[in-house]
Amino acid sequence: EYDLEEVLTQLSIGEAIVTVMNEKGAPTPVAWTRLRAPQGSMSPTPAAQIEATVTASPLMVTYGTAVNPPSAAEDLQAQQQATQAQKDADESAERTRKEAERLEKEAGRTTRSTGSRRTTRSTSRGQSTLDKAVGEASRTLAREIVKNLFKRRR
Repeated sequence: EYDLEEVLTQLSIGEAIVTVMNEKGAPTPVAWTRLRAPQGSMSPTPAAQIEATVTASPLMVTYGTAVNPPSAAEDLQAQQQATQAQKDADESAERTRKEAERLEKEAGRTTRSTGSRRTTRSTSRGQSTLDKAVGEASRTLAREIVKNLFKRRR
């Protein structure tokens, strides 16, 4: 046992009073000790040495290539854009369909007023050729928008 009051006043350069924790985490009795200067260098490591160490590291195989996967926020944003694009395409198709119906009605009124009957040609599902063309155009538009949204960035 040391008399700390006396020992602390007698310490010289390179000496210290230390304690450590035992297995149970309690401090051990103090000990008077000498300190050694570090053997390493405190100067910055040269860039060439850093590069050589990194290149020789076994972790280079796993972490050597920079990867920037899309974040959750980017995924959500792309999903929202795709949903909005689909909604816009559906609305556009609906407007086009309504306009086509309006034009058909006008054409029907015109032909009825002149006395001749005109029928629209139907496909096997009962859609007119115009409705089929509008539907195909809206599907193509939606597909191209979604394809461009999810194209991988390089």
